[in-house]
Amino acid sequence: MGNSFSINTKIDQAEQLIKQYLQARSWGRYASGALNRSRRYYADFLGYLRTREKLRNLAKVDRRVISRYRSYLRASQRKANNDTGARFLAIQDFLMWLERRGVRFPGSVGSVELPERPATLPRTNLANGDIEKIVDSVETVTKRGLRDKTILELLSKYSIRAGEICNLTLGDVREDNQSVSIRSQRKIDNRVVTVSKETADRIKQYLESCREKFPDADKLPWLFLREEGTRMGLSHVSGVIQRYARLAGFKSYISGHMIRMAASAPRTERTVDGYTA
Repeated sequence: MGNSFSINTKIDQAEQLIKQYLQARSWGRYASGALNRSRRYYADFLGYLRTREKLRNLAKVDRRVISRYRSYLRASQRKANNDTGARFLAIQDFLMWLERRGVRFPGSVGSVELPERPATLPRTNLANGDIEKIVDSVETVTKRGLRDKTILELLSKYSIRAGEICNLTLGDVREDNQSVSIRSQRKIDNRVVTVSKETADRIKQYLESCREKFPDADKLPWLFLREEGTRMGLSHVSGVIQRYARLAGFKSYISGHMIRMAASAPRTERTVDGYTA
């Protein structure tokens, strides 16, 4: 049986197919930002097929082509490693969409698995004193500073993930401020973390004299808010870390994961109200 899309899979005409695909994905309520990133991914991929692989038809893409594209991405200084997986998933989804509509690739593109990213060590090894320098660089005379100090203490002393910091709500802080309930995306990581008196006092100070100054603080459940009066995201927590890492004299990128792994203070956990250590 012939390929019903054989004429349209020519790379020179692939933009129309991509347009149809993205329109279909937008019906699934994909965010506009994700769609814009996908457009860039597909444009780069088509450019690679034309210039590097010398292909003229999308139907000629196979596992070897995708494997070489992966190597090309990782070798290119223009592409961040953490972007490679997103590009692969976007391209694979597009090829599978074509396959479901009759395009016959040399081997099922759906069977192409993303290679596991090799484990790597943090780019910068942090010592105890390094973490203290970052935390101590925060001035608490402003609402932003007090918020940031509280965030950095939770990150550095109790191995709380940046994503878990974003998800904290007012209800997750116990009345005595001595413990914080952590709701992780992986339910097996749900836990209650008992904090020191110093950290408990920091949280109390933040709640009583700082949080209410953020816009819509009385309407929002999140513990930590942006200055615009919205929930903090991962990029905002990362921004907090980078701001004070630079003030502390660090020139390289410092991630929340690096701080978490380097944290030396023991973490006391207990099972409370269904949260398990």
